[in-house]
Amino acid sequence: NKERDAFFNSVRIAAAPEALRKAQGIAFLVRACRTMPTNLLIHTYMGETNPICARVRVVEPHRFLETKPGLFICNEYQTADLKKGDGFQRKIFIWQRGAPPDVETQKRLIARGYLILVEMDDDPAHWQNYRESDYMVFRTSHAVQVSTEALAETMRQYNPHVQVFENQMATLPPKRESSSTGPVRLFFFVFYREEDWKPYMVKLNRVLAASGVDVCATVVHGR
Repeated sequence: NKERDAFFNSVRIAAAPEALRKAQGIAFLVRACRTMPTNLLIHTYMGETNPICARVRVVEPHRFLETKPGLFICNEYQTADLKKGDGFQRKIFIWQRGAPPDVETQKRLIARGYLILVEMDDDPAHWQNYRESDYMVFRTSHAVQVSTEALAETMRQYNPHVQVFENQMATLPPKRESSSTGPVRLFFFVFYREEDWKPYMVKLNRVLAASGVDVCATVVHGR
């Protein structure tokens, strides 16, 4: 009927262009709420100097979260404009692998009404700035989120409120067909982990030497 067509036309107009980007789909699901949802902002400081982990830890999970009514996402790279949180009834601030802030920064976030989380998917002991600050950002935040239970146990030394969220990807590439010809490929990807892989090299070389097959090593970032 005319009323139905007018409604869906208005939805299509409202959807372009920002909502289309958020929907990431070919169709829309219209939700009717009895009451207006309470606005919630998730404001993230993405602190990686080489943005690698942010995709599966922040960007793609947040694309799904922002489809919920009343939930808004603000991801900023190595910066954070706290004025963007003005007007929100509830708001969460996430430090994603950022340099440890000083205590005054944490106090300003609390004064603005933020719940403060730290997102970390690595052992902070590997990083000098966390060690030198005595892991202050973990101690002064309300809670910590990590990618594995083993890492959660480490984090509980600094903050009792830890939650595990496994890495998430929206899509996977097509399955690759294995080849019966050519070398076996050994893939190694690492950041700043020389002390971790060195103990394995003697045994690895012994296995490769005894295997009798050609091996091609692909090393990303590390040497």
